[in-house]
Amino acid sequence: SSALDILKINDDFAQSNMAQVIAKALHDKYSYALKEVEAPEEVDVPAIEQGVIYQANVAGTGWQGHKLNGDMAGTEGMNKGMEALNIALCQMENLGVAYRAHVSNIGWQDWVYDGALAGTVDKGENIEALEVKLTGEVASKYSIQYQVHIEDIGWMDWIIDGNMAGTTGRAKKIE
Repeated sequence: SSALDILKINDDFAQSNMAQVIAKALHDKYSYALKEVEAPEEVDVPAIEQGVIYQANVAGTGWQGHKLNGDMAGTEGMNKGMEALNIALCQMENLGVAYRAHVSNIGWQDWVYDGALAGTVDKGENIEALEVKLTGEVASKYSIQYQVHIEDIGWMDWIIDGNMAGTTGRAKKIE
C-alpha cells in the first residue's frame, strides 16, 4: 500500500490499449531528449481504454512509475513525503482533470490541468493537501474520489470532487 490511493472515477473502465496513451505522454514530456532508435516490437505497459493515469515524486526516491485507475502512489509510513504529482485522464472525451497542491512553506498552488506538475521537485517541500476535480463538458456526469495517507495520522477518509484531502497549517506531509 502507499500514500495516495487516488482517482477512481465513478464509472467502470474497460481494459484495452494504454501503450499509445503512455507513449504520447512520455513523448510530449521528454521529446527534447529523444534520439532516433529502433522501437521495440512490443511494449509491456498496462492497458486501459478509459481512466486515470498519475505519477508521484517522493522525497529521496524521485519519480515513481505511472499508476492507473486507483492504484496507490507514494509511500506509507516510511516518512518520505510526496513532493509532486501529475494526473491525467485517458480517452475520456470532453472530460479533463484539474488539481492543486498545498505545499509546505508555500501554501496553495494554482490549479493545474491534465498532466501538469503540482507540487515541487528537488526543493525538499512536501505536499500536505490536495484538491482534485473534473473539468469539461461532461464533468457533471462523473465524480472523482481520492484518499491520502498523512504523516502521524494515517489514512484519511475518501474525498470527492474538489474537496480537500490532507491537512493545512499542521506541517503534516502526504506520504
